[in-house]
Amino acid sequence: MNDQYFSLFSNCVPILGRNRAIIYDLQFQRYKLIPKLLFHVLLIRGLTVGEVKKKHENKYDKGIENFFEKLVNEQFGFYMNGSESFPEIKLDWNYPGLISNAIIDIDTIVNLDFHKIFRELQACNCNTVQLRFNFAPSLTLVYSILELLENSKIKGVEIFAPFSNEFSFEKIDALTKKNKRVRRILFHDFNSNHEIYNIDDVVINFTTNKINYIKDCGYISIADFYPNMIFFTEAFKFNTCLNRKVAINCNGEIMNCPSMNKIYGNIRSCSIERVVKTKEFQSYWSIKKDEIATCNICEFRYMCSDCRAFTVDKSLYGKPSKCTYTP
Repeated sequence: MNDQYFSLFSNCVPILGRNRAIIYDLQFQRYKLIPKLLFHVLLIRGLTVGEVKKKHENKYDKGIENFFEKLVNEQFGFYMNGSESFPEIKLDWNYPGLISNAIIDIDTIVNLDFHKIFRELQACNCNTVQLRFNFAPSLTLVYSILELLENSKIKGVEIFAPFSNEFSFEKIDALTKKNKRVRRILFHDFNSNHEIYNIDDVVINFTTNKINYIKDCGYISIADFYPNMIFFTEAFKFNTCLNRKVAINCNGEIMNCPSMNKIYGNIRSCSIERVVKTKEFQSYWSIKKDEIATCNICEFRYMCSDCRAFTVDKSLYGKPSKCTYTP
């Protein structure tokens, strides 16, 4: 071992936090928390294991050995006989379009022109649309909206709605089989908590909570960590919530996020493309975790989503106020 070199796999990236560090495995979408001292050990290049020990005055020989062995056994790294370097992972991020995802809030009071909205989102190369109903919709209404996407380039649809007895398991199954774009359905205000289940690749959630989409935005949870390549590379340069996002509230107003106050126009009189191309609209896109208070010293910053709607001291660069973790 002492004459060999240790290296992390290129998809395993060490990141330093305030009190501890972490290894992101971007291929297998997992992570491993490690002490800060061992983070600095991993940054050493071109030295054998024996030379690494000597560099630390042989004070931590057993700890370094155990650490490397554990990483090898858990397939985060490997030993090699030569000091040849392997190409580091490229951290470039790009999206082939103006908008990647959209939120559309739907109410009974205002009739939105979904045909126009979907057409304009498609022109922006939008990939995913989230439909959030403020009322329990009928199956007929849901089908009628989804039918407008039959020939669309929009690839994914998520549906959030209060539960209605009209949505039996059989009818949900039929809905998802007919509409292959549906990737997730969340029913809230349900009469009992139900296990998450899948119909093919569609995730179906039930919760007894009555969700207020506007006020309940911005909770940061370990369940929503995404240690994968796409999220990681985006987080290095962009905001992980607002980048390439557009929202249309139930009044047809175009926004960065329905929980934020800024309105840029109305779908009735403005095109989505014209609005999202403005510097003002895009100004939130580049607020990355490295610039946000507290987040910038958090080891989870490149796998954690963000929230600019609810922040500490209402600061543009403040920590998400609903995040309870202290690095």
